[in-house]
Amino acid sequence: MIVGSAVSALVFGEGLKKSKAFTALASQITKRLDEAVDASALDALKGLGERFRPQLTFVLGIEPQLRRLASQHEELEWLNKTLDWISHRGTPRFDE
Repeated sequence: MIVGSAVSALVFGEGLKKSKAFTALASQITKRLDEAVDASALDALKGLGERFRPQLTFVLGIEPQLRRLASQHEELEWLNKTLDWISHRGTPRFDE
């Protein structure tokens, strides 16, 4: 009896998963979850951007000194690439 119930539940569950109604419902739920996650991730990034604005201002203010330091030490080569990336992106906006 237990085995029969398990088999019936399995067959019913698999049939339900393949139905158009279940697929449409699952698609809508997935879409809403994705939108919620995207919105919270964007809010978190905006918050981080605002929190790190003073550090970015400081780094950009001493860019020539940082580039000179990076050119003198091979282990700081990444710093030039990072400063190039920041400069290429322009002044960041955190209110978008």
